[in-house]
Amino acid sequence: MSGGTEDSKPTTELSGDFTDKTLNCKDCGADWVFSAGEQEFYREKAFENEPTRCKECRKAKKMARNRRMKGRRQKKAGPGGNACYAFQKGECTRGDSCRFAHELVSDAKEDGNGNVE
Repeated sequence: MSGGTEDSKPTTELSGDFTDKTLNCKDCGADWVFSAGEQEFYREKAFENEPTRCKECRKAKKMARNRRMKGRRQKKAGPGGNACYAFQKGECTRGDSCRFAHELVSDAKEDGNGNVE
């Protein structure tokens, strides 16, 4: 086969010598240098593909992904999502080392007359 995949593999893979390559970012379209050191790192980690984004776009994508995940975690947790359920049942044995809040559910919603809503 003489497809385009053979051309995309680094020729330095066999010799172990890497040279800087100019790649094109798929997000911003800018040309950027994939350094020999980065190529060596990718080889050591057994990454099969070269990066397709420049450092700035990779950082922006990672930050956006982290914001999305943080939002999902907060939505999933809901109000009181960090409460220790074992404490609410009277079964938490961790005390001050517990990473969850020791709050009772009834503390959350009371109207002005002391009634729980």
